[in-house]
Amino acid sequence: MADETVPRKGQSVTRAQLAINRAAGVKRCYRCDSTKPFADFPRSKSRSDGLNPVCRSCTSEYKRSRSGPPRTPLTDAEKVERRRLYKARWLAKNREAYLEKQRQWMRENKETFSAYQKRWRAENADRQAKTRSEWKKANAERIAEVNRQYAIEHRGEYAAHVRARQARKRRATPPWANLEKIKAFYVEAARLTAETGIVHHVDHIYPLKARNACGLHCEANLQILTGAENLAKRNKMPAEFAW
Repeated sequence: MADETVPRKGQSVTRAQLAINRAAGVKRCYRCDSTKPFADFPRSKSRSDGLNPVCRSCTSEYKRSRSGPPRTPLTDAEKVERRRLYKARWLAKNREAYLEKQRQWMRENKETFSAYQKRWRAENADRQAKTRSEWKKANAERIAEVNRQYAIEHRGEYAAHVRARQARKRRATPPWANLEKIKAFYVEAARLTAETGIVHHVDHIYPLKARNACGLHCEANLQILTGAENLAKRNKMPAEFAW
């Protein structure tokens, strides 16, 4: 015999039946027409019994149908990239405010910022040198143009610099140096510059003016480098600079 306390699908529930269901601790779901315990229904303050008329499983199924297929979880790399893009978009919109806030902090914390800079440079010397070297290689033409413009606008200072370097070369040239071989280095550098379109320099492997030692201006101490490589090397000794 069918249980008459449980209404058939589509059949309304009378007040008497509701009272019986509440006394038994059960409730009918208006979506699936199933009678389930109170624990299977979400709470709702707007209802007389304090429970939502739709059970939890039907509510979850409805939400899944509205939200579409489940999303694939992001990998750690994708999460990092998403945060990077979000930060980039935020900086693009708030760049001036962000920079002003940074400048204000640096003005108010000069000693702390200075200590941080010194510590960072000490801990990231190789990284800083690599970044500087890559930047100089990528901007070789720009650096050369700035140098040419400086030489035009400061002829006296530039001439003094050139004469001082020439004097150092003369003092650093030993009597036994082969001047023809030295000349060949400069001829070859000029040929490479004209042939490739990339500026080439004649570099002293051991600089004529270094911190703790000085090299000689002789054929054994010369090499040909691109302008960018030579500018990145500066006056460093071979042991201090790694390509």
